[in-house]
Amino acid sequence: IYTGPVATSVQARRSTSGELLFLKLVHPSYSARDDVARRLSRLMQQQSGIHHPNIAGPLTSGRTDSRLFLGRPWLEGRNLRELARDTQ
Repeated sequence: IYTGPVATSVQARRSTSGELLFLKLVHPSYSARDDVARRLSRLMQQQSGIHHPNIAGPLTSGRTDSRLFLGRPWLEGRNLRELARDTQ
């Protein structure tokens, strides 16, 4: 979906349930940093307490191989880039 300076975002399918996810994979060079791991952990803790129908909260996070990841429910629809382009 998108590759930025810190992470790559992809659509993934959970093997256990078949559920579609938005998955942010932190690049290995950042995943190796303790401050980035702590920041991701804090983000998960903060967002796990938010429950609102218009906010996709975090589902899962962790580390696989040499990469940190954050998974959220996949939401169908236009992304912010498409919305901005279509409103110009």
